[in-house]
Amino acid sequence: KSTADVEPTAGLIGQDRALGAVDLGVNIRQYDFNIFVLGPPAAGKTTAVRSFLEKKAATRPAPKEWVYVNNFKDPMRPKALSLPRGRAHRFEQLIRQALDELRTLVPAIMEGEEATARRRAIEEQVRGEQERAFEALGQKAQAADIALLRTPNGLAFAPMHDGKVLQPELFNTLDEAKRKEIEQKIEGLQKELQLIVERVPKLQRERRDALRQLSEEVAAVAVGQALGEASEELGDLPNIMQHLEEIQEDLVRNVGIFFQTEGEEGEAPAR
Repeated sequence: KSTADVEPTAGLIGQDRALGAVDLGVNIRQYDFNIFVLGPPAAGKTTAVRSFLEKKAATRPAPKEWVYVNNFKDPMRPKALSLPRGRAHRFEQLIRQALDELRTLVPAIMEGEEATARRRAIEEQVRGEQERAFEALGQKAQAADIALLRTPNGLAFAPMHDGKVLQPELFNTLDEAKRKEIEQKIEGLQKELQLIVERVPKLQRERRDALRQLSEEVAAVAVGQALGEASEELGDLPNIMQHLEEIQEDLVRNVGIFFQTEGEEGEAPAR
């Protein structure tokens, strides 16, 4: 008596041959096979094909999701990682969340009381070693009546008499044997000074290495904390856990990216 008495029909009405072709197509398992549907607008083509696909998909296991991630060993060749259905987006959320947290967490820890004290101790140790070396050399020179002077051109030695620097004109009045003796003393002290000066770059490298190690220790704590939620939620996925380890190693090595002001490589910038 009315259309309420019949089931609604969707798809290609009166196109049994076409529907049979679609049914055949969605059941073919080989690759490189396509279904091409052609017809006038609003004929129900999309609805019909979607209906077949939805019924077929309901009998098949849900496909995995895939994400492209950075390859830290070869950045020009990204890696594709598979995740169970519905977890790829959460993986992305967790990584973004961790990076946002690190932008505030790393500077906060690096500028904290403990890290600041350790950084100051490193600076003082290097500076103190240099000063002690120059002080010891100055005392040795003074014992030999030689003054160690700081000049605009650097450190220099000069003969002394009665606790005062001997002026060149007075030095020239000394007999030749005395002048030669003083010159030999200064020459020996110059060699020792040169050894100390040559050690300065090594001390600076040791300072940079110590500061870099401190930064990495701080970063390791911060990164481990920031990625903790991701590790907990995705711990059942070995491929994702391996990538999280690679992320952590890379972030620790490049901790400086979380500072707005760039400092030396591997060091916290000066504030």
